[in-house]
Amino acid sequence: MRREPPCSAAVRRRWRPTRSSAKAKKIAAHALEAAEDDIEYADGTFRVVGTDRAVSLKEVAQAAYVPSRLPAGPETGLYDVASFSPEIPNFPNGCHVCEVEIDPETGTTQALCRRR
Repeated sequence: MRREPPCSAAVRRRWRPTRSSAKAKKIAAHALEAAEDDIEYADGTFRVVGTDRAVSLKEVAQAAYVPSRLPAGPETGLYDVASFSPEIPNFPNGCHVCEVEIDPETGTTQALCRRR
C-alpha cells in the first residue's frame, strides 16, 4: 500500500490515552462485564486483568456504532483526529530503475541490475 507507512504511523502515534481510548476502555469493560479499572490494553486487545477474557480493538470499534452494545452514557462512535509528519521524508511513489540488455539478433533480454 502506498499510503500505509505514514497512515499507520499516525494511527499508532494517536492511540495513546485520549478521550477516545477512555471510551474504548469503557465499551470493552461493558462487553466483558468487568470494571473499567480491571481492563488493560495491549497489542490491539482489551483484557480483564488476571483472566483470559478479552475483546479486540476491532470488536470494540464495531460495538461503538451499535447503540444496544454501548454502556449507559457514551454516544455512538469511536473516532479521533491525528496527523503525522515523519522526520525523514517518505516517498511511497518512489522510482525503480532496471538496466536491461537486449540481444539485437535474438531479441532476448537480460536484467543487469535493479535499483530502488
